[in-house]
Amino acid sequence: MKPFNFKARSSSQLEEVVFPREVLEGLFDLARDNHPREIFLLMRGKVNNRVVYVDELVFPLGTTFG
Repeated sequence: MKPFNFKARSSSQLEEVVFPREVLEGLFDLARDNHPREIFLLMRGKVNNRVVYVDELVFPLGTTFG
Protein backbone atom coordinates (compact mmCIF):
# COMPACT_ATOMS: atom_id res chain seq x y z
CA MET A 1 0.00 0.00 0.00
CA LYS A 2 1.21 3.49 -0.77
CA PRO A 3 1.62 5.68 2.35
CA PHE A 4 -0.01 9.09 2.72
CA ASN A 5 2.40 12.04 2.66
CA PHE A 6 1.84 15.47 4.16
CA LYS A 7 4.35 18.08 2.96
CA ALA A 8 5.27 21.22 4.90
CA ARG A 9 4.74 24.56 3.21
CA SER A 10 7.27 26.49 5.27
CA SER A 11 11.01 26.04 5.54
CA SER A 12 10.85 24.30 8.93
CA GLN A 13 13.21 21.58 10.08
CA LEU A 14 10.97 18.73 8.96
CA GLU A 15 9.62 18.61 5.44
CA GLU A 16 7.21 15.70 5.39
CA VAL A 17 5.22 13.32 7.61
CA VAL A 18 4.46 9.86 6.17
CA PHE A 19 1.67 7.64 7.57
CA PRO A 20 1.16 4.04 6.44
CA ARG A 21 -2.41 3.54 5.27
CA GLU A 22 -3.33 1.24 8.19
CA VAL A 23 -2.13 3.80 10.78
CA LEU A 24 -4.09 6.61 9.15
CA GLU A 25 -7.22 4.47 8.78
CA GLY A 26 -6.94 3.50 12.46
CA LEU A 27 -6.66 7.16 13.42
CA PHE A 28 -9.74 8.04 11.37
CA ASP A 29 -11.73 5.15 12.88
CA LEU A 30 -10.75 6.22 16.39
CA ALA A 31 -11.70 9.84 15.68
CA ARG A 32 -15.05 8.81 14.16
CA ASP A 33 -15.90 6.53 17.10
CA ASN A 34 -15.02 9.15 19.74
CA HIS A 35 -16.26 12.37 18.16
CA PRO A 36 -16.90 14.95 19.72
CA ARG A 37 -14.79 13.81 22.69
CA GLU A 38 -11.08 14.54 22.71
CA ILE A 39 -8.31 11.93 22.57
CA PHE A 40 -4.63 12.26 23.38
CA LEU A 41 -2.35 10.03 21.30
CA LEU A 42 1.38 9.84 20.77
CA MET A 43 2.92 9.01 17.41
CA ARG A 44 5.91 6.69 17.27
CA GLY A 45 8.19 6.50 14.28
CA LYS A 46 11.52 7.50 12.78
CA VAL A 47 13.05 10.57 11.17
CA ASN A 48 15.20 10.18 8.10
CA ASN A 49 16.42 13.07 5.93
CA ARG A 50 13.89 15.59 7.31
CA VAL A 51 11.01 13.13 6.76
CA VAL A 52 9.02 11.66 9.69
CA TYR A 53 7.79 8.08 9.18
CA VAL A 54 4.99 7.35 11.70
CA ASP A 55 4.86 3.61 12.47
CA GLU A 56 2.23 3.47 15.20
CA LEU A 57 -0.12 5.38 17.46
CA VAL A 58 0.36 4.99 21.22
CA PHE A 59 -2.09 5.64 24.05
CA PRO A 60 -0.32 7.15 27.09
CA LEU A 61 -0.76 5.30 30.38
CA GLY A 62 -3.96 6.31 32.15
CA THR A 63 -5.77 7.34 28.97
CA THR A 64 -9.54 7.25 29.39
CA PHE A 65 -12.29 7.77 26.86
CA GLY A 66 -15.33 9.89 27.49
